[in-house]
Amino acid sequence: MKKYSKLEKTIYVILPFVLMPVLFFVGKFVSQYAHLYPGCPIYNFLHLYCPGCGMTRAFTALFHGDIILCLRQNVFCILSIIVAIWLYIEFLFKVFGKKAPFSFNTTFWAVVALVLCIVYFIIRNVFGILVPM
Repeated sequence: MKKYSKLEKTIYVILPFVLMPVLFFVGKFVSQYAHLYPGCPIYNFLHLYCPGCGMTRAFTALFHGDIILCLRQNVFCILSIIVAIWLYIEFLFKVFGKKAPFSFNTTFWAVVALVLCIVYFIIRNVFGILVPM
């Protein structure tokens, strides 16, 4: 296992707090010009909603504080944020030489994510619920 220096550990702990203002301005830019982005190519050619359809609008709604609209656009938006935060915490455990109490870096969780995407795809397209607005 790699040994991390004190400087590296400090950078990895502080990095998210330094990036938050950058993400704020990027989010402001994305939400201001989101209507100019091209639509989903899968929807444009196949007229099927992929598991990622509506993600830009979901993040835009979340950026404006509308959690309900965010969930209506794409449920995976909130789920992806939770998983990203957990993966970061797991990485910090590794940096400080500890074992994380729970890990998403297993084959089981990759299969769970794939099954969730397939089920979400079917619910969106066959039953017509959870379609982005």
